[in-house]
Amino acid sequence: MKSLLKTLFIIAFLILITQTIRHGYQRWFRPTISVLDRFEETLKGDIKKAKSLDELVRKYEDVHKKVTDYEADKANPIIEPHEKREKEPYKSEFTVKEAINDWEAKSREIHELRFYWTCGLLLVILGYLVFFKRNRWAGISLLIAGFAEIIYWTSPSFIRESSVEFERLLTNKFIFSVLSFILLLFVTSGLKILSNGSNDEKHS
Repeated sequence: MKSLLKTLFIIAFLILITQTIRHGYQRWFRPTISVLDRFEETLKGDIKKAKSLDELVRKYEDVHKKVTDYEADKANPIIEPHEKREKEPYKSEFTVKEAINDWEAKSREIHELRFYWTCGLLLVILGYLVFFKRNRWAGISLLIAGFAEIIYWTSPSFIRESSVEFERLLTNKFIFSVLSFILLLFVTSGLKILSNGSNDEKHS
């Protein structure tokens, strides 16, 4: 059993330490300025600078009104559905709508991260107690399930357009990855996984 625990510890250790470093880099050290930024469309620049979802909603209201006014004027040419993503005023509406969807997706991911990480923590605590009080194999199963949940939900996210909400997501993932690493070390110390003694005899 001790060999199994050591193997699982090494795997969890490598995953958590590497993804924590990555989160830190992406949050604080990743270059975010490009020489092409000065050629960027004003709307996309405004979207990147948005500090809240309300700002994006107000921007969407403005561009949506332009679409409504455009469609109300019968003198304007009809734009085919497959052309709307490339022609104004529909292009701006699609751009802001995608930014809002991305912001909301990041907000949901932050909520899910906090909820499922907490579930993983409870499984780890339960597994730790069961290991010593009831059954070591049941305890190990709960510990594995708990850390699997924790590692999955603190894993890196795919990067799209950078936004304030994305930066907040990275901050959350970095913090929870650090907490996960500390939790792993605590559990490892408590189970004496890396000691020379054997837990098998103690808990048989």
